Amino acid sequence: MIKLNKKENYKPDENKSSQGNTPVGTDIPQVVEQMIAHLKHDDFTEAAKLFMLGQKRGIFSGDHTLTKRLVKVIGKKTTKKLITAFAHYPCGFCKKGRSKCQNCEGHGHINHEMVCEECLGLGVIRCDFCDGSGWMAIEDIPIGLRVTVVVTRARTALSRLKRILIRPLPQPSENKPSRALKECARLLINLDRYMGVLENTVIASKTLNISETSFKNKIEKITQSCVETAIKGKEHMREIIRCMQKSSQLESEIADEDSTIRELAEKRAEFYKNLLDQSDTFTSLSEEHPFLEKVINKRVSKKFDKKH
Repeated sequence: MIKLNKKENYKPDENKSSQGNTPVGTDIPQVVEQMIAHLKHDDFTEAAKLFMLGQKRGIFSGDHTLTKRLVKVIGKKTTKKLITAFAHYPCGFCKKGRSKCQNCEGHGHINHEMVCEECLGLGVIRCDFCDGSGWMAIEDIPIGLRVTVVVTRARTALSRLKRILIRPLPQPSENKPSRALKECARLLINLDRYMGVLENTVIASKTLNISETSFKNKIEKITQSCVETAIKGKEHMREIIRCMQKSSQLESEIADEDSTIRELAEKRAEFYKNLLDQSDTFTSLSEEHPFLEKVINKRVSKKFDKKH
């Protein structure tokens, strides 16, 4: 439960409504009051830092009942904002799940002579600390909030992936094929980021120690949605890479003969064609998300067995 550090007890004015929808007349430690103030102004990062400070001081408990107890003390609205703060707390080792590829120094190619295989010609690579999600690693999230944050992140990723999947892909233009290539690259990176969130959810579902049936059912349901959406995501990745291959081919055709631009465009077209020719049913960064790949393959195999 939420404990009160007597040295930091704070008695709010009972004639005023408390910040962040906090129940009036409640004894709240100063660090919690500061956290509420930051949440009120949507300063989520600072609010999360204050929560972690409060937990170190023994103000917050670390069990799965923490969320319910927070609602009683700081209110439902403020608790929801706190969950959002941790759900979107940025990873400290990357920017939105990616970091500069050291192999090609962020160019996506090596001296205009070959496509960088490390980053698939994108110039950036997935962050190992957050699995490309761009958010704080799950193991660093306070234990009492971990299950709720995992579910919140998964729902956010599923919602954003849905928007990506229904959006028409860029159409390669003979006049400016490089534009479609760049748009596809950004789309591929964004898609793979949320695939990382789905993988984190799958991993967490197996590692989180959940005893209550309601929590177990919630995690199981969200995990199923993650796997089903990931299958669609992999199919979409293949279409994006097909678009990149076509754009590269068009770029090579309009570039000056014997130019470095033409040579690199030809290499790109060949590189992406080889990805599409791989035996895997879907083209994706399988080595990037091995745990997600495993459950996807298992799900696909089951569907195949049922049909035959």
